[in-house]
Amino acid sequence: MKVVAFVPMYLPMMGGIEILTSSLAEPLRNKDIELVIATDSLTKLPHFETINEVDVHRFDFIHALNSGNAHYPLKVLSELSAMLNQLAPDVIHVHSSAAPHTWFVDRWLANHPEKPLLITQHGCLEAQEQLSSVKNIAQRAQHITAVSNAVASSFCEFVGELPVTVIPNGVKIPTVEPTDEGRTSPELRIIGIGRLKHQKGFALAIQALAQLKSLGIDCSLTLVGGGAELPAMQQLATELDVAVAFAGILDQQDTHRLLSRSSILVVPSRSREGFSLVAAEAAFLGIPSVVSDVGGLPETVIHNQTGLVFPAQEVSQLSQHLAALARDRDLLTRLGAGAQERARAAFNLQECADQYASIYERITHHI
Repeated sequence: MKVVAFVPMYLPMMGGIEILTSSLAEPLRNKDIELVIATDSLTKLPHFETINEVDVHRFDFIHALNSGNAHYPLKVLSELSAMLNQLAPDVIHVHSSAAPHTWFVDRWLANHPEKPLLITQHGCLEAQEQLSSVKNIAQRAQHITAVSNAVASSFCEFVGELPVTVIPNGVKIPTVEPTDEGRTSPELRIIGIGRLKHQKGFALAIQALAQLKSLGIDCSLTLVGGGAELPAMQQLATELDVAVAFAGILDQQDTHRLLSRSSILVVPSRSREGFSLVAAEAAFLGIPSVVSDVGGLPETVIHNQTGLVFPAQEVSQLSQHLAALARDRDLLTRLGAGAQERARAAFNLQECADQYASIYERITHHI
């Protein structure tokens, strides 16, 4: 079976969808399912390459839609059609229905209504994402999945009460060995991982660090990732007179090494994230997370069992949770153990792959 998966971005970018789809490729291949990636083109990345035995096709989806040139989207649609007609996939799998690729997939499917379509919704729909193309493609889908109950509810609020299967993201178990460094270090080692943009809320973590310092708590903050907000965050750290280590963009292995030596992961998102893959990865390493209460984050991290949850954008509550973990290392240890135990049961990559494989089989045979 051949599946073309449409994703907003792909490797070498290291976001949640990129990591999930690349991780699923091997267990799906073991079931004789070939995963082919179709994604947006980015500067200096080739329009076709093979990454870890996965063929990756890149198209100018965003540029075409934003060009103001009525012919450009049609040109890209023609290129996409040629690729799909040549590959003749058994299934089209759209990850994130509000991404630019949806406009093109929807138009291709209009001429190929017999082609089975699976939609996986990864994020809660924001107001600017409530597009007619989302409703159109939702009506075409033979099956819809979501990575959390919050995402499923958000999607159905907009497109209507369609049946949605919730499949939490599976996680490839980090290959680095868990350590006790973060739990035993006198310093509370806080880490944040993700793109440095406003929605991720890392400025809140810097502000919380300043509050912890004012309480005399020995702590540090490391931020892994790059993005447009980097200069502003560096300036904020300077203004608040706190030392923040900006580690930049790291590969997955180096990120996991830093994570394994940390005490706590912070996910202070402002927007309605559907799932935190990095919190699930941290859980496998026995690292608990402090997350905001937006979207599916309280489903990824269970309050007072696998981490702590705080009201979004409430810096004082975030700093209180971090202070509690700094002062009560038994609590830190208990939450870490709870996170690790739940990760093995809830975020199993093979089980995730099995569920997708089962859906592919059902929709290709119209079961």
